[in-house]
Amino acid sequence: MAALPNTAVPVAEHATTEPSQTALEKNAADFEHIYSDGGSRAWFTVFGAWLSTFAVFGLPATYGVFETYYVTTYLPERSSSEVAWIGSVQICLMFVMGLVVGRAFDRGHFHALMISGSLLYVFGLFMLSLSSKYYQIFLSQGVACGLGLGLCFLPTAAVLAQHFKRKRALAVGIAYTGSSVGGIVFTIVLNKLFSHSFGLAVRVTAAIVGAALLVANLVMRTGARSIPRKSPNPMRFFLDRDYSLGLTALCLQSLAIYFPVFYIQLDAERHGVDKNLASYTLTIYNAASVPGRILPNILADRFGVLNVTVCFSVLSGVIVLGMLGIKNSNARAVTITISALYGFTSGTLLAMVGAIIPALSRSVHEVGLRTGVAFLCMGLFNLLGGPLQGWLLGPNYEWWRAITFSSVLLIATAAFMAGARRDVARRQGSPRV
Repeated sequence: MAALPNTAVPVAEHATTEPSQTALEKNAADFEHIYSDGGSRAWFTVFGAWLSTFAVFGLPATYGVFETYYVTTYLPERSSSEVAWIGSVQICLMFVMGLVVGRAFDRGHFHALMISGSLLYVFGLFMLSLSSKYYQIFLSQGVACGLGLGLCFLPTAAVLAQHFKRKRALAVGIAYTGSSVGGIVFTIVLNKLFSHSFGLAVRVTAAIVGAALLVANLVMRTGARSIPRKSPNPMRFFLDRDYSLGLTALCLQSLAIYFPVFYIQLDAERHGVDKNLASYTLTIYNAASVPGRILPNILADRFGVLNVTVCFSVLSGVIVLGMLGIKNSNARAVTITISALYGFTSGTLLAMVGAIIPALSRSVHEVGLRTGVAFLCMGLFNLLGGPLQGWLLGPNYEWWRAITFSSVLLIATAAFMAGARRDVARRQGSPRV
């Protein structure tokens, strides 16, 4: 179905008596955040975040397996657009709850959010294993799982910003490889077990998810030294041009980035590519996203998260356009190449989200709320992405329309992010942002 990072959030300065200082600046100035940038507490949190992203983002990243199974076997009477609503609602809720969750996170309720979200997510999966009708699948997988994901996703992404400053991009990249490994594991498990029983496949998946989240909740810890007395007004964030431009870029990215995740397996099967090979397209995609979530993040720590994001947005747009090369049963090489390349570049973009928002923030105490606002907006665009692409495909599967649409949006993402990068570079006095 995500992401996702130099990304350093400036440490709040001590209060001054200058009349021009705003109330928000005074509030943020009352606190000085201490980054450990390492140590057992910080790295255990990275390990816990890895397990959390394994479960929380790894399974939604395999929705293309569900999409294909629903359209061809389990819900053949439903169109691809109708089926896509299930995955889109799930991803939408994962992001759209960010405003409420971000405020709660900033007030120190990290563990309450993680525990309640984990329980609701696993409950939704077990209910899905008992579902056989469209509305039952929609409520369990789309709504219940989506709400559980929403409670877990933002805290997992934001807690790393409390521990790391100089090494933030690397820490985020390592943690987000969990989603790639999860995508590999869940794709193989689901494709193998669906042939035996839908219920069995989902229950095994739910057990794996539950075990991963149990350990994650035990080892993750916050790094905050203090909690702000008052949350800032989120509407004020839109007055920052760099934040508004960056948010626009992330929304356009959300509308387009999941198209191959939802549809490349179906695309390959519809064009006659060997069904066994097609079933491994998402495995290849997720495997390639592992280095995609680490190597570019190392570059981001040196050259800047926004610079790397601009480059990889353009690359992703070009690679999606390459899906036009999947035309017949002889397109095996194209299918494998597109899956691998897009896994690498989109993995980078999704992992960067967790570091882009801190880079656009003025204080570490705003990161949770700013991330929540961003996730709220991204969630609404995620809701529209899958169904809109399904509508563009139509009953005759006119692939060029959806492919071109997604490609153009990813390139537009690069343009808006470049505008945000320019403003941040001017503010920080460095091109490496």
